[in-house]
Amino acid sequence: MAGQCYSVSVVSVSCLPSNTATRNITLVTHPDSFNIDVASTSHGFSLMINLSNYVENGIYRIMTNVTWLRFLHCNNGLGSSNVTDQTYDVNPMNLSITGLVPNSEYNMTVVVSNALGSRTESFSNQTQPAAPSAPPQDIVAVNQTLFTITISWQPVDCAHQNGNITGYEIRYRKKDGGNTEAMSDIMGAHYTLTDLQPSTAYLIQVAANNTAGRGVFGNISASTLFEVHVISTTSTSINISWAEVDYEVLITWISTLSSHCTQNIDQSLKNDSVNGKSSYVIDGLKVFTEYNITLCINGSICTFKTVVTNATAPSAPPKGMSWEGSSSTNITIKWDPVPCADRNGNITSYVVMFRENGKEMFHNETTTGVDMEFTITGLAPSTEYEIKVAAFTVAVGPFTNESFFASTTGSYMHN
Repeated sequence: MAGQCYSVSVVSVSCLPSNTATRNITLVTHPDSFNIDVASTSHGFSLMINLSNYVENGIYRIMTNVTWLRFLHCNNGLGSSNVTDQTYDVNPMNLSITGLVPNSEYNMTVVVSNALGSRTESFSNQTQPAAPSAPPQDIVAVNQTLFTITISWQPVDCAHQNGNITGYEIRYRKKDGGNTEAMSDIMGAHYTLTDLQPSTAYLIQVAANNTAGRGVFGNISASTLFEVHVISTTSTSINISWAEVDYEVLITWISTLSSHCTQNIDQSLKNDSVNGKSSYVIDGLKVFTEYNITLCINGSICTFKTVVTNATAPSAPPKGMSWEGSSSTNITIKWDPVPCADRNGNITSYVVMFRENGKEMFHNETTTGVDMEFTITGLAPSTEYEIKVAAFTVAVGPFTNESFFASTTGSYMHN
C-alpha cells in the first residue's frame, strides 16, 4: 500500500509509511493578533482575550504587567506594579487582575506567546471609585458652649479617599445612650451641633462620602459646658454657683492680671473639690484682680469663667509731693503715683485738701482727671498753706501723712 501524505505546515509535506495509522495533527500558528475586552472594578480588571487565529488545543502563555500611574482624585503616586503569568488552552481567555487601587489610572501590558513567538499590546485603563477606606483626619472639638459643640476635621488621607470627596456625614448621640441624630451632605471641614443639653457628653462621628458611597466613621467625645453663675464678689472673694450634678466638681483658679497693676501677680494655680454642693466661695484673693476660674465635672466636662474682684479705696497715699510754682493767689503742686500694689482699683481722680498754716479747717478740691498736678486758686496773698493729697478709686484713700507747706509768695517751707 502506498504511503499517505499530510500537509503539516504551509511550507512542507510529510509522507508516512503505508502501515502507519492516520492521526490528527494540531497546527500551531503565531499569535499574530488578538482582541482584548476590559471591564474595570474598584480594585482590579477583568480581561477577555480573543485570538483571531487561535488553534484548538494550542498552549498559550498570557503575561500581564499592570503599572499604577496616579490617583484620579489627587496628585499622589505610588508607582507599584502587579504582574501575572498564566497558561491557557481555550479561546477566549479570561483572566482577572485584583488588588489594585480604586479610582486610579494604570498602564497595562499584555503579552500572548506560544512556541512560535509572541505579540504585545499596551494600553491604559482606570479602576472604579470605592467608598473611602479611612475616616477624616484630626477630628477635634474646637468650641463648646452650654448648648453647642463645634467640630473640625482634615480630609481623608489621599490614599484612602478612593474617589472625589463629595461631602461629609455626621452622627451624634449622648455618650451614655439615646437616639442617634444624623446630618448628611455637609460641605467644608467644620460643623456646629446645636440644641444640645448643657453638662452632657456626646459621642460624635464623622465620615466622608464620595460617588461610590459613605466611608469609615471617625469618633470623638466632646461635652457641652455647664452654666456657672457669679452670685457675688467682694474685694477678696468670689461666690459662684451651678446646677447641682451627681459628680464631684473640681474648681481651679488662677490670677491672670491685676486690673490696675502688673507687679507681684500670684500665678500659682489653686484648686479645691466639692461633692453634693452647688455653690462655692473662693476667698483669700487679691483686690481688683482678674481670675480665671475653671469648673470640671466627671473629670472631663469643664466650663470657664473670668471674674474680677471688687475695687476698694487705695491703701496708701500718693508719694513725692512737690511745689511747682505760685502766684499771689495760686499754688501749683505735683505728686507721684500711689504705689502699684496699694492702688486697689483704677484711680479716677485726686482729692486735694489745704488750709492756712495754723488754722483748723481744711478746704477740699477734687481733680477732674488722673493728672498728678493741680493748681489751687483763690488763695490769700503772702500766705503759707498746708496741703495734703489723696487718691480716689471707688472711695478716697489715705491722705499724705507728712505735712507739705507752700506759700503764695513763692517760698517753700516744711516743718
